[in-house]
Amino acid sequence: MSQDRLRDALETLHRELADPATLTEENRALLETVAEDLRRALDEEEHEEGLRERIQEATLEFEAEHPRLSATLGEIVQALARMGI
Repeated sequence: MSQDRLRDALETLHRELADPATLTEENRALLETVAEDLRRALDEEEHEEGLRERIQEATLEFEAEHPRLSATLGEIVQALARMGI
């Protein structure tokens, strides 16, 4: 997944965040943190330690209740791994 596809995945996260009916406040806060971390990772040359691991944890958190979102987060984790993050 290139940076363009990673940006597309980030847009998908933003769409999920825009739908107030799909997430609890706790889940929304977690996704907002993930989205902000991803924006920083895309904009900066140096990447934050543990970003991929935090997104992997979020993927597991959403797996049962939000499978589509979990799949998007899984794609992001794979892309970060390919980018060496």
